[in-house]
Amino acid sequence: MAIFKFNYESLLNLKIGIEKKERNELAKRIGDLAREKDFLNRLFEKQEKVIGEMHKGEGKFRVGDLKEYASFLANIRTEIEEQKIMVNDAKRNVDKQREKLKEALKEKKILEKLKDKKMKEFLLEEVKKEQKQLDEVTSYKESKKSH
Repeated sequence: MAIFKFNYESLLNLKIGIEKKERNELAKRIGDLAREKDFLNRLFEKQEKVIGEMHKGEGKFRVGDLKEYASFLANIRTEIEEQKIMVNDAKRNVDKQREKLKEALKEKKILEKLKDKKMKEFLLEEVKKEQKQLDEVTSYKESKKSH
């Protein structure tokens, strides 16, 4: 029996490698997004803590202290808005990477389907060859018996 050889095996292997690379990159981007979200949550917690401290100390603060807290709170809010932008950028990066992975998977799947189709054609051809050989052997034996 002959050995099956897929003409595009090296291309398929390349597509498998690209898929793995894209999958790893997606995992990295998801990790980046998680870190950005975590930092945003810490900023919200920091904001809540400052607001809580301000409420606890109501009536005890001097004007200078209130200005300092207000300035600090304004800085935290600015950081929060900037971090929201970072989180949105990270989300877009994840979405872009998902699309890249999706495309890589599609290209790999096309080649895998082609390989399966060619394998089936090859096996069918091999079965036909074997059947032809069996028919020839049977025919030869039949012709020997009749002589």
